[in-house]
Amino acid sequence: LIMSIVSFCFIFLLLLFFRYILKRYFNYMLNYKVWYLTLLAGLIPFIPIKFSLFKFNNLNNQEPTV
Repeated sequence: LIMSIVSFCFIFLLLLFFRYILKRYFNYMLNYKVWYLTLLAGLIPFIPIKFSLFKFNNLNNQEPTV
């Protein structure tokens, strides 16, 4: 959870820096869709997922031991 927060903050700060460079030197603003997609992608790790849907039983695939 901590690494998700740190990586989200790092990506968001990188996007802010990129926006500043574009605005200052190229007089171009990022589209609002880019911001929404970045926020959505950053918040994906915080969405709770029921892992019981993704459990696989590996016991059936094991070879019998002697």
